[in-house]
Amino acid sequence: MLVATATHSSSCGKRDRGGFCRAYTGVSPICVGYTTLYAERRKKSTASWGANMEPKCLEEELTCAICLGLYREPVVLPCQHTFCRRCIRDYWANKGHLEIYDCPQCRSSFPRQPSLEKNFTLCNIVEKLWAHKSHRTALLTGVTCDFCADGSSQASKTCLKCETSFCAFHLQAHLTKLNPREHRLVDPLTTFSNRKCAEHGKALEFYCREDQCCVCVSCSVLGCHRNHAVASLEEAASEALKDEIAGLHKELFSFSIMKLDLKKAEAEFKVYVDSLTKLTSQNFRELQKRLQEDEQYMLREITSKRNSVLARVKEQCKQIDRAAENKKLRESNIQDMMNRDPFSLIQSTDHSINWDTKTKDFLEAHIADLSLDKEEVLKIVKDRLDETQIYHSAIWNIMNSRSLNFDVNSAHPNLIISEDGKTVSWSDSRQPYLPHEERFNFDSQVLCSNVFSSGTHSWDVWVNGESFKLGIAYCSLDRKKLLPSFLGHNSVSWCISYIKGDIKAWHQNICTNVAQINDPTCIRVQLDYESGTVSFFYLTDTLIHLYTFKTTFSEPVYPAFKCGNNTSIKLS
Repeated sequence: MLVATATHSSSCGKRDRGGFCRAYTGVSPICVGYTTLYAERRKKSTASWGANMEPKCLEEELTCAICLGLYREPVVLPCQHTFCRRCIRDYWANKGHLEIYDCPQCRSSFPRQPSLEKNFTLCNIVEKLWAHKSHRTALLTGVTCDFCADGSSQASKTCLKCETSFCAFHLQAHLTKLNPREHRLVDPLTTFSNRKCAEHGKALEFYCREDQCCVCVSCSVLGCHRNHAVASLEEAASEALKDEIAGLHKELFSFSIMKLDLKKAEAEFKVYVDSLTKLTSQNFRELQKRLQEDEQYMLREITSKRNSVLARVKEQCKQIDRAAENKKLRESNIQDMMNRDPFSLIQSTDHSINWDTKTKDFLEAHIADLSLDKEEVLKIVKDRLDETQIYHSAIWNIMNSRSLNFDVNSAHPNLIISEDGKTVSWSDSRQPYLPHEERFNFDSQVLCSNVFSSGTHSWDVWVNGESFKLGIAYCSLDRKKLLPSFLGHNSVSWCISYIKGDIKAWHQNICTNVAQINDPTCIRVQLDYESGTVSFFYLTDTLIHLYTFKTTFSEPVYPAFKCGNNTSIKLS
């Protein structure tokens, strides 16, 4: 087979530094064949990629969860989640001295730093995706190859030294003949003017650290940047990228911490909402039950009054019937006497009595009693409504409640306060509390740090143990003397106590028996400062009223507690 070839003089002065003649347009049929074949294969490859793979979907699947970019050197953890090698190392390094190794995605923790196994399959896919993105970028630039005869082939790279753009086919020949280190390749460029010094016309190859700009070699040696600290563009770009990447990693780590905080806050919020929902539903159920009980009670009372009145009516009717029978008998006797002896009739009759007046007085005396005592009924209604108001206040307090915390400065040395300030427990050993003027020295008592000087407030207390006291006290409650410091044994504190099933109310050293309850678990305390009442309820499936103190508060009050041996108290 004969092959036609075309020759060109080697002395042609129009050859470029890449070894190709720019003026010569003739190419051999073999070259044309290979060029056409390559162009067709490249088009088929591009079409095949677009048909079989969706780059956007791939990018979503091949995105690192830490840096939010395409994987670079992906490694897999024992939990089968994949991250960039550098990203996961920086994530663990940013935890400081904690030496905690976990997965940022599923939060699985590992006892020691796992070996980072390279995901070879994922690496190959990512490399192909990077290549596709580079090729797509080249197509979008509109830069054509300087050596393709028809000028339709898109350039894939531009040589900065030769200032020439090459397609993938001609780029191989260019790299084969020349030193790749001297001929630096970049993405296709349409112009080189912005890469040359406006003063010397030379390529900008250095970076002036002092003036923070790109300069040519003449600027750094002879020009206005002489004796300045300069660095190569590669070094300056590497430093800038390192600083930026470090900042990005720091921000990404901050984002991870923020997300963890949000997740924690979300979990706490869900627990709070669930608790609030449960309490609200429980109180409304109690209110509905109470209203039903009040309705039944009022109906029973009204029915009882009605039956009492009707019974009196029936009795009075019997009395009237008996009186009528007596009148009829008298009438019969009078008729008999009239027939026998008129004189005797006149002698036995009392003419001074007005029989019409006597009968009227008898009927009015009995009819006046046939009325319902409205005052008594209204009093019953008022008392029941006053008790029902307690439930309304409880519901309001749930929505308007403030979290209570125990005051460590007031706690007796044998009491242990939890870190969150919600639980107090008895301890046989004395705690190393610092001396404080608010601390109780004799009885195992503690106050809350919360103080109330107005409004209505309610709090639930969960107890577990043999003995305790719950109530309120002024801040002026004694701390250093024996008996005056006990809750309920003075005029500045009000409380209920529990010892082995007995619940008693205490104020001014006066004890009132309240109820017998074995192992109560939850007590609700309700304070109405303006009305001067503090009430106690036993909280089970229903709300059982235990006792209510009525007074006039003259100082702000604190929730107060005594925690006896082997007892713990928790605030909700």
